Amino acid sequence: MGTYSPNIIDAVVDCNNKVKSLQTETEFQANQIRIEYRKKLELLFERRQEDLDKIEGFWSGVLAATDTPLKPLFNGTIDPKIVRAITCFKVTTCVKDGLLCRTVSIVLRSNMFAEQGTIHREVDTHLKTNSMEPIKWKLGTERARQDSLFRFFTPECNDKDFIDEVLDAFDTVFQNPFLALDPAED
Repeated sequence: MGTYSPNIIDAVVDCNNKVKSLQTETEFQANQIRIEYRKKLELLFERRQEDLDKIEGFWSGVLAATDTPLKPLFNGTIDPKIVRAITCFKVTTCVKDGLLCRTVSIVLRSNMFAEQGTIHREVDTHLKTNSMEPIKWKLGTERARQDSLFRFFTPECNDKDFIDEVLDAFDTVFQNPFLALDPAED
């Protein structure tokens, strides 16, 4: 193997630095576009939410639908019962410290597994939790909690793959709830 002149090595290093710089700039610009897009989309979601909140049982019906992306995450018979107790659901997006953050917020009425109240989790693009109002499980539900979709709303849940999967499923349903509804269910 031959040796390379310092000029060639310097040229390769310079080229690599320029490529890294362009990749960083491209990533920054793409993130800015994503942020602007989500801000505009957020305004439309807010208007839509006002109308959907008037339909009793809308979100619990959508979240319990056969084709919802959440269905594979349900733990069998317990999560569907908790889903039926949902009176309001939304996913909001904001920007904090230059990062896109999504908040999943659910209002539950009291049921046999969880107390009544609002639960939420805000997660940034690095899947770091910024804020949380955890689910308040009732006594005797320890086994149900372990594999429940709703463990997403607990401080103990730190499995980034699970958080990402649940966050994406909630966001997909919120962005277009009608995709989860079977035509026969409309």
